[in-house]
Amino acid sequence: MKKGLIILTVLLSTSLLASCGKGNTSKESSASSKSSSALVSKQKKQSAKKAAKRESKKSAKAQADSKSSSLAASSQSSSSSTSSSSVSSQSSSSSESTPTTLTAFVNKYGESPVAYKMDHGMSQKEALASTPDSMKSSGEIQMEDQLGIK
Repeated sequence: MKKGLIILTVLLSTSLLASCGKGNTSKESSASSKSSSALVSKQKKQSAKKAAKRESKKSAKAQADSKSSSLAASSQSSSSSTSSSSVSSQSSSSSESTPTTLTAFVNKYGESPVAYKMDHGMSQKEALASTPDSMKSSGEIQMEDQLGIK
């Protein structure tokens, strides 16, 4: 009789524990599915924000590129017969400040001041003579010495 009572108690307790564990797993799975869906929605929001930022950067870059290309086109058309003084006045009339170092000039215009002046109608000798040594590359200084300028 005692053995039967013990077996019955063990069976009841294991069945209760098993059912409690199953109930927790379904609750846990629903909680984990809720948290995973919340995580997915957060990730979608973040990716949408990143895409919006990329689009705004692209549009800002496109606007800047169009402004610089229109500025370059207007400066090319107006500088077909310009001198060194008009080249410097054109660059100072732009909305941004003129770079004061060679590195800043190259970063802004993509070439040295001497090359920029030659691209916009000056001869090599005029461009070298009108540019200070601090704004010349070493090759331009050597070319100046070879041409006997100064």
